[in-house]
Amino acid sequence: MTATRIKSIAERFGVDPDTCLENITYARALNSEHQCELLEELGTELATGDYKLLVIDSIMANFRVDVSFETQLLELSFLKGRGDERVAKLLDSPDMPEKECVYIINEGGITDSEA
Repeated sequence: MTATRIKSIAERFGVDPDTCLENITYARALNSEHQCELLEELGTELATGDYKLLVIDSIMANFRVDVSFETQLLELSFLKGRGDERVAKLLDSPDMPEKECVYIINEGGITDSEA
């Protein structure tokens, strides 16, 4: 997500864009080992910090590249819906029922579908 997109989302909710950007912590994992290190640091930060939202994009990508899994993982599918709609569907989880959510990504961020 770019700074420009974050600023437009902040403006949508009446928040000062620059203050919003100052309150964002960003990290990019280079591989699965680095990702585990970042998650350990994140645990410490979440325990001591004042966080309201955590966004993790492509959490499994590094593991798919680095490791072949033999265990059952949560399977989440992201599908293109009608028009600008997107569908996130939980397909396989040991403790959650199958379910889907329809949403739209626009300049103001993620919003519920009108349908």
